[in-house]
Amino acid sequence: MSVEGHIDALTSTGFLEGWAHDPERPGYSPEIAVILDKQEVARGMANHYRWDLADIALGIGWCAFRLRINGLISVLRRGPLTLKDVASSTDICTAHVIPVIEEPNKGPDTVAALIKDDPTTLESVDQLRGCGPLFQRYLDRHGPALFVRAAYVYLLGRPADSGGLANYATLLKSGEISPFGLLQILSASEEFRLAPRLLLAPTDPGFAFATDDPF
Repeated sequence: MSVEGHIDALTSTGFLEGWAHDPERPGYSPEIAVILDKQEVARGMANHYRWDLADIALGIGWCAFRLRINGLISVLRRGPLTLKDVASSTDICTAHVIPVIEEPNKGPDTVAALIKDDPTTLESVDQLRGCGPLFQRYLDRHGPALFVRAAYVYLLGRPADSGGLANYATLLKSGEISPFGLLQILSASEEFRLAPRLLLAPTDPGFAFATDDPF
């Protein structure tokens, strides 16, 4: 199946926003381009997180884009703008009317704002709630014990203790907790709260639960 997507809006600061994903590969981040009058006006990855996309199970929630445009906003807002999948060189959709959103003309000025703008890091473990298909593939390939080991290193930065490993592996195998449920438990622990870590997002190749093939 081809990549699906939508151009949502043009911001007053010169960004195009929307989403794009491949329904058959929930964890895959497509590279996209935006075309106006046969000219490319923006290009980038659809790899940002949006809560609303996770809520409707669109991919794993990490399929939004925010692309800096080349050209005048007044020209682009007249459209039509075509969203294109770079890998297959096929058109995804065309927007004939592009809403303009007013936003402050300033960059991120705090660490939290920088993290929010970085598609390779998490603001919260809750941003993994849509990753069920990705976690299940990891479980199918490697089993509950390795999932628990990976979860400990990912969240706590240390190997799993023998008691935690045995307990959580059993609970995962029986279905009493989900993979995401385990991550929630560890992130709510006092150990994590006392020493929080900057966590890689599913869009980063180093994500602890990535599989060998694009997914």
